[in-house]
Amino acid sequence: MRRFLPGVVLSVLLLAGCEEEVSLEEPEPPVDQGAADAKPASVSVLSGMTIPAQPWQNDALGFDLDHDSRHSIDNKLGLIIQLATDSVAGFDDPQGHVDREIASGNMVTLAILRSQGRGADEDDVSLELVPGVRDAAGLRVAPDAPQGMRVYGHIRSGRLVGREPGTASIKLALLDSLPVDVRLIGVAVDAQVDAAGVFEMKLGGGIETSFADQHLLPSLYLLIRAAAATDAGLMQLFDTNKDGTMTETEFIQSNTTRTVASPDLDLVGQDQKKDSISAGVRMTFRPAVL
Repeated sequence: MRRFLPGVVLSVLLLAGCEEEVSLEEPEPPVDQGAADAKPASVSVLSGMTIPAQPWQNDALGFDLDHDSRHSIDNKLGLIIQLATDSVAGFDDPQGHVDREIASGNMVTLAILRSQGRGADEDDVSLELVPGVRDAAGLRVAPDAPQGMRVYGHIRSGRLVGREPGTASIKLALLDSLPVDVRLIGVAVDAQVDAAGVFEMKLGGGIETSFADQHLLPSLYLLIRAAAATDAGLMQLFDTNKDGTMTETEFIQSNTTRTVASPDLDLVGQDQKKDSISAGVRMTFRPAVL
């Protein structure tokens, strides 16, 4: 068994204490969402994505999503990815998996920027992130893409920073599985834009626990179950009733999984109950024509 526990659990503790530099910028005016949505749209298509496959990337790709008093960086998705890579022999290239899914055309996300398109400073712009498809009809928004997935802000010196939490839906290859549509809430963006649209972006947001339980943790379970077939130590760790098998329920409810994949954000209802897992990635885009 590869020894992932000390590093992963230590990362959980360190993540809570990392400090994000406090911004000293002057406050921006509020966004007129109606004016933003009425502007012409430029469309960019995902060309690359960096995921938090290494511990140092948790902070580099994350945001302070819950704006707590410590201004700590939130990116627990990295800990889940690292649990898989540290514990499963043969699965040590999650970044490569993402790269291959993008290159194959399976992982299409569109960035639709509504602005005047001049690349200059501008108030009241919106950014929509939605899954796309590329087929015989060309490149287009996926037919079942959710509506209203937007972030609002202003452009300053070629940079768009979301002024309030938004929503987004992106294609993401979770662990060793095919890409799925991941809905992010409480979204923060820091995007680099020019006259052609978005070309680079850091994106953060929360993945609701209901989605993680249905898609993320089952994918992780399949990886670890396969590895446990030849790793007695790994089987013993997750076989909580000691009957020689590991069920999905045992895996998901284990102390290890619950520690690493427990929600760390309260984004639904603001009821002081944590309901979402923080995630942060970096994305690159190129101009597209729908």
